[in-house]
Amino acid sequence: MVAVVTGTLFIYLFTKVINKFPGKGLPEIFASALPRLLSSPLILIYAVLWYLAGALILLSFVDITLRFVSPDTHPTAVLLGFLAVVCLCSRIDSLSLLYGLEVTLGITLPLILYTTVKAVVNPNFSWDAVLQMMTYSLHRPDMNSIAAATFTFSGYINMAIFNRVFHGLKLKHVWILSLEGLLVLLVTFHVPIGYHGTVGVERHVYTWFTTADSISIEAFG
Repeated sequence: MVAVVTGTLFIYLFTKVINKFPGKGLPEIFASALPRLLSSPLILIYAVLWYLAGALILLSFVDITLRFVSPDTHPTAVLLGFLAVVCLCSRIDSLSLLYGLEVTLGITLPLILYTTVKAVVNPNFSWDAVLQMMTYSLHRPDMNSIAAATFTFSGYINMAIFNRVFHGLKLKHVWILSLEGLLVLLVTFHVPIGYHGTVGVERHVYTWFTTADSISIEAFG
């Protein structure tokens, strides 16, 4: 709940601030609002942070692919394959990329909702384990837990670049974002516990991949 409130507040504040610079990305905003001696180091710092974040995600995808999808493939080939996709997407203009993401979301969202419902109504799902975890709801969370949960709402940071294609963006119905974030957190946290138990869930490195293997769906019914 702390992450939901914090994440929603960050979304609202970030959107309000960046709306004051319509059609500009973070480099253009820094160049126009800050002296060059300050804007250049800031851009360099942000570039390094974004590079490291992307590299971590890319390496995670490579590791997951080698473990669960194609273990016989050479790691270099998998890495080069992902790099080719990244380089191709980086050459696409922002508006086309947003259209592509919108189409992808429209295709995958029904599958995500279907899989989520099937996971919860599965007879192997233990509601007792979930209810047991709910008894810890009033315990004070640590900063690592809050930071990890708030990451669910961090997609707004991409507006630092995609704001170039928006002019006068208005943020309406913020409560919908809060509700969506809360549902995502509840599902991602409780579903693995429902399948593996409160003790067994910590024994898995890639918890959700093991959970996906545990969801039995026969003939897509």
